[in-house]
Amino acid sequence: ETPDLAAQLIHEANALIQIAELLDKQDVLPALHQRIESLTAQLATMWNDSAGIYLARDRDTNQITLGSALFR
Repeated sequence: ETPDLAAQLIHEANALIQIAELLDKQDVLPALHQRIESLTAQLATMWNDSAGIYLARDRDTNQITLGSALFR
C-alpha cells in the first residue's frame, strides 16, 4: 500500500462526486464520501513524523519501513 495510490484514489473519488452531482445521482454520494473518509484515514497512518514524509506499508506484513534515500 502506497501513499501515492491512496491520494490518487481520493482524488478520483472527489471527481466522481462532482460527476454524480452534475448527473443528479445523489444515491451514490454517501458511499463515495465514506470511501474518501476511509482512504484519508488510511493515508494518515502512513505519515511518519520523524521522517517528515509518507511511507509505504507492506501489504502482507502491514509494516511500514523507512527505506533509504536515493538522492540528497
